[in-house]
Amino acid sequence: MTSRKFKHMVIAIAGPPPEGLTVDKVRHWTEVRKGRFTQDFDEDVTHLLLKDGLKRKRVKIVDFDWFELSAGPGKVEKVAKYCYRRLLQRERALRRDREQVERGNLLAARFVNTNLFRVHYDNCNFRYEVSLVRGNHLESGQHERYVLYLFESNAKPPLFWFAAKYFRRKGDSQPAYFRPSHYSGPFDDELRHFKGFFQAKTGIEWEDRVTHYGVMPASFFTYTPPRHGKPIGRDTLFSAKMSWELNAALRGIPDPSMEEPAEEVQEGLGGAVLEADGAAVVVKDALLGNADLEKPERDDGSDWSLVDLQEHDGDVEV
Repeated sequence: MTSRKFKHMVIAIAGPPPEGLTVDKVRHWTEVRKGRFTQDFDEDVTHLLLKDGLKRKRVKIVDFDWFELSAGPGKVEKVAKYCYRRLLQRERALRRDREQVERGNLLAARFVNTNLFRVHYDNCNFRYEVSLVRGNHLESGQHERYVLYLFESNAKPPLFWFAAKYFRRKGDSQPAYFRPSHYSGPFDDELRHFKGFFQAKTGIEWEDRVTHYGVMPASFFTYTPPRHGKPIGRDTLFSAKMSWELNAALRGIPDPSMEEPAEEVQEGLGGAVLEADGAAVVVKDALLGNADLEKPERDDGSDWSLVDLQEHDGDVEV
């Protein structure tokens, strides 16, 4: 059966074809595949065949207007205004900007308009975009993933918005969206949503995200904090170095301080920072005693379970 791959195409040639290919061959192959070949470069042409023009950067592909104006009295016209490469670059840039605006507008109804909001950074340069991962018991080798965002408006004074994406497996191109607030709001309110969702999924409070890393059962989602001196964010009970030492004590693994060269002291909720040698051992039992494996109850009016996405009326959309 003859291929119809060139259907709806009108093909023309600019300049001589490469060696081994003739105009008659191009015409024949085009028409056999249900396309149309023309030697006239008119408005119907959809594909223009060039041998080397676009590959050779020093060759300037310009409109005839440049030649007519430059051939007349006066100076030679600047090529940039008539160069098809420049025009193509501008068109591509405009198309990218237009597509980005369209994507942001499409997301506005169920997620956040990314033209008006950006991901929030705190004063430690920590980006509030965190991933929570859990092995998918229904599909071997696959992982479920939540990505939590705290957005900040571009407009001033800033407003904030918490939202999350849910991916059922790696490569999932149709994530589900969760956004508890219908409108953006104050920082404290949306940060509370962010922390509440994090705690519901991981079983640990946001402030304990480093000290309790890797200690929860496999049924919970896991958050992996940044390592090797990267900012871990504010709202931790201890400094970054101390938090990793406590985590090592809880997990019974070697002291990771050699892997954590940065000794940034970050104020926690109570402003307490423990730096004494052996402090991890002293507070180990206290931390273990406070590690409640049950999902906490929230008192902010939001349903944080999201165990079954089908149970939520409109909160999660695909």
